[in-house]
Amino acid sequence: MLAEAGKHGFSQDQSDKMKQTVTSVFGAPAGNAMGVAPDYAVWVNRHVMIAFTTMMWMAEVLGYDTAPMEGFFEDKVKSVLGIPESVRVVALLGIGRRNGPDKPYAGRHPMRDVCFDGRWGEPLDL
Repeated sequence: MLAEAGKHGFSQDQSDKMKQTVTSVFGAPAGNAMGVAPDYAVWVNRHVMIAFTTMMWMAEVLGYDTAPMEGFFEDKVKSVLGIPESVRVVALLGIGRRNGPDKPYAGRHPMRDVCFDGRWGEPLDL
């Protein structure tokens, strides 16, 4: 493409700069183009939560209860469960059967407090 561009007035200096730009963008590790590195911790957490959601739905279908957990000490979890240091523990999911009656439903926040139209705080009229 650059050779063809040269036939139509693209200078050698422009061609060299284009080669350098293309090489730096496409020669970077996946997800790191143009010097913008992804936040893998956030990415992993989001994907784990997608998997957790599916696991929680299936557990419910099978008659189990679930309790996702965050806010734990990862090193202590690894120690207790014998998880290698090379493995990250992003979240924990307890799956079991409830012992006793379900607690009463506490309700939800009013829709006007959690759903907005276009901008935060703008009421959504349905």
